[in-house]
Amino acid sequence: MKLVSVTLLVASIFNGAFAAAAPTMLEDAIGAYQAALDQQEPDARLAGFRRAHQLFAQVIEEQDVRNAQLYVNAGNAAMQGELVGPAIHAFRCALEIDPDHEQALRNLDHARELLPSWVPRPAGRSLLDSFFFFYRLLAPAARVLLAAVCFGVAALLVAVAIGWRRPWARNLAIVPAVIWLGFAGTDLWRWWFPADDDVVVVAVEALARSADSNGAQPRFAHPLPGGTEARVVERREGWIRIRLADDRDGWIRASTVKTVGL
Repeated sequence: MKLVSVTLLVASIFNGAFAAAAPTMLEDAIGAYQAALDQQEPDARLAGFRRAHQLFAQVIEEQDVRNAQLYVNAGNAAMQGELVGPAIHAFRCALEIDPDHEQALRNLDHARELLPSWVPRPAGRSLLDSFFFFYRLLAPAARVLLAAVCFGVAALLVAVAIGWRRPWARNLAIVPAVIWLGFAGTDLWRWWFPADDDVVVVAVEALARSADSNGAQPRFAHPLPGGTEARVVERREGWIRIRLADDRDGWIRASTVKTVGL
């Protein structure tokens, strides 16, 4: 497998209650990665990178750390360990935190190239994606406050435009009104479609079926390989219905994917 660029995170990013336990865990992960790099025997090298990925993942999950470079490190270790699904998931999570992270963007592109050509790739980022990133970045209370402020400013400007016949006030009201509509519309969409999450297949493969049953017919000619990216459109006990980037859909086991996000 082609080597990917690697930048190991230093322990100085940590603080608070996490500082006492995390540096040792992080040092173990970095040590395992370095040991795998130094390993000459192919099988031992592969196992070493997989061990490093597991350790980086433990730092993220057990200590609840959300740091873009840490996710990139986990993705790099997974890539070197030939775990394409976990690698793509890690790079996607890094980009949720920092959409312009150059290493995550570059290594995500490389990981996607390792998938079969028939696996659809998500489209590039758009202005709407940037808005959703900003939306997810804000805490719920902050979103409510910002939406309320925008609504109030828009209403005040409209009142000025009507009461004092000031066209400029009406024009200015468009900006806060659009922001308020964006937040209100997103909240309504997430309430109406709560399952609308991005996921990545992290199992070696996932067999998509036509219904949420092990006896249902396969939905596609081939199982979905690890690294396939999709969006959840429906959930049932133990199953999710996903939609691929080319709008095809199918039911897979929920345990075969991980959600992208914070």
